[in-house]
Amino acid sequence: SGALTGTGTLAGTGTFEWTGGTIVGASLTVGAAAQLALNNGADRSVDGATVSHYGTGVVRCTNTWSFVYGGVFNNFGLLTFASDPLLYFPGYGSQPAFNNAGTLRKNGSSGRSAFHTDNGGTRLNNTGTVDVQQGTLALGGGGLGSGTWNASAGALLEFTGNTLTLTNGTVFQGAGLSRINGGRVNFEQGVSVTGTLELTNGWWGGGGVFTGTGTLGWQGGTIDGLVNVGPALTLVLSTVNGKLLDGGVITNHGAATWNDGGQVNARYGARVDNLGTWNTTADATFYFEGYGAAPVFNNYAGGTLRQGGGTNGTRFLGDNGGWVLNNAGLLDAQAGVLSLEQGSKNLLHGGSVAGAYRVRSLGGTLTVSGTNTLGAGATLELASGALTGTGTLAGSGTFEWTGGTIVGASLTVGAAAQLALNNGADRSVDGATVNHYGTGVVRCTNTWSFVYGGVFNNFGLLTFESDPVVYFPGYGSQPAFNNAANATIRKTGSTNALVFSGASGGVLFNNSGLLDVRQGAVRVDSPNSMASTASTRFVIGGTQPAAGYSQEFFGGTANLNGTLHVSLTNGFLPNIGDSFALVQYAGQNGSFSATSLPALSRDKQWRVNYGATALTLLVEQSRVISSFTKSAGGAAQFDFNGPAAASAVLEGSINLTNWIALQTNSPFTGTIHFTDPLAASFSNRFYRVIIQE
Repeated sequence: SGALTGTGTLAGTGTFEWTGGTIVGASLTVGAAAQLALNNGADRSVDGATVSHYGTGVVRCTNTWSFVYGGVFNNFGLLTFASDPLLYFPGYGSQPAFNNAGTLRKNGSSGRSAFHTDNGGTRLNNTGTVDVQQGTLALGGGGLGSGTWNASAGALLEFTGNTLTLTNGTVFQGAGLSRINGGRVNFEQGVSVTGTLELTNGWWGGGGVFTGTGTLGWQGGTIDGLVNVGPALTLVLSTVNGKLLDGGVITNHGAATWNDGGQVNARYGARVDNLGTWNTTADATFYFEGYGAAPVFNNYAGGTLRQGGGTNGTRFLGDNGGWVLNNAGLLDAQAGVLSLEQGSKNLLHGGSVAGAYRVRSLGGTLTVSGTNTLGAGATLELASGALTGTGTLAGSGTFEWTGGTIVGASLTVGAAAQLALNNGADRSVDGATVNHYGTGVVRCTNTWSFVYGGVFNNFGLLTFESDPVVYFPGYGSQPAFNNAANATIRKTGSTNALVFSGASGGVLFNNSGLLDVRQGAVRVDSPNSMASTASTRFVIGGTQPAAGYSQEFFGGTANLNGTLHVSLTNGFLPNIGDSFALVQYAGQNGSFSATSLPALSRDKQWRVNYGATALTLLVEQSRVISSFTKSAGGAAQFDFNGPAAASAVLEGSINLTNWIALQTNSPFTGTIHFTDPLAASFSNRFYRVIIQE
């Protein structure tokens, strides 16, 4: 008890035992061979003094060890906390300091030794080694330094208050845990982590570049500095505690795993730059609090943003405008949905989408630039909001369009890609050009609007399995739906009609390829054209419209050209007298330049009839000369069978140039029985029948 003062050195190999009292106004040195022992007794304090310890010291007391009026303890040797003292600054005078250039060790107790946080605490300035072998060492006074920080298996090194700044050369190691659990730790320059360093509460700041093979953890608290995660490090986000990225930047070169169902809040232009792997294995959310610039997630080339688990997936929430996502790497949806809501989402050249689940854009603006690859089995979905940009969706995956607007864009769906318009909300092409080269299917019954000169160019196969309405609301110049040469638009899946509405002038339907109407009907009430390369195919499986055979309707003028194809299905064989109104119209311009019709039995033939309101395919009796015989006297006998008509004139010739009438039947009832006794007089005799309808 009492006071120790003066300027002096305790040398030799003996022990200086401090069980109570105050070292005041002194400069006391404990030599390298000497022993320092702080054993149980009374509280003790360093009062404006400097104690420099070069020897081997042990602290076995559980009393308070106070530092006042700028008191300093310099450790150049080995000081072991074998019990659990409390180092405390009562607030008198300037802030004291504990400077460690040797080894500060916590051992011999599973309890908690603490540098208390009150009144700013006692600073720990470390350039040596802090070695926690057992129990907990809690550092609440902040400080400055670098050095080595070790936590052995089962031990905890904890930063609990005030501000600690760690400079270049700092090392965190050991099989235990180093934790920020209050106050602020600023990391400057290079920090090596071969153990585990985590943030649970408080602030992680500075501009740290972290290397090594250990683990950085984020269980809670605020990151407002730069955290550069090296390629061999692991970053783990765990627990549902609140996590705030407050203008901070996480640059991940390693493997990041988010394994809780929590939320990362962000503000003031916070950023995640991912060049490694960011894998979320639970249902998690990114949230913008609305303060300052929007936060940004940059998934750079070579980076992977993966939804690797969870039920619902990861959501970039749209509140306050949401996060900005820039992807030039891989978006990998292995579970749930990677949901991009509101905000700005940018798919940059060279980016890709993979996984058996989906990446979904909900609200905001999705911009596609350059070539993005949709991997096998992958799905990129536009559910609402806008898609814009000039880009190509390549690969063999699926672009699913369940709602929203493609606006001011030039979007190309590659030859190997799938396009799926499934049920959801109405969708529109707004001043954009969509070029489809792949295999597409339309299963929605919603309205598909085109405005401000929007264009859809089909260069691949587009199958309508349902019956949407292609519609022009009248805004801007007339849009167009173009089916290119060698492309196919196929109608199947229902007996109802796919409708190109004529409202407001309609969407111009230009066909240069194949319109393959396999089931139901296509109704074109809008302006239309057919090129000479166009083909229109119908399927006949019965005599009833819609249910039995497919059709095309024109609310106005049908501009016909190209080839008419017809095929039979379901084993159906038409009979004489059957008729099929394949094309119905208010007016007709042009005709099919060629036909491709299925074969009929010898007694039947097709006839294409262009009527005032319909193109009808008729089945008639064939015009056939049969039962030809020649009598012993040389007379020729035969029957002619054909469809009934106004008249039938049988003519004969010996040279196929000059013909004379041999018999006239008026009206013609379908059969002529004819005998030509003069046939024996000629070496060649030819016959023909001219039918007058």
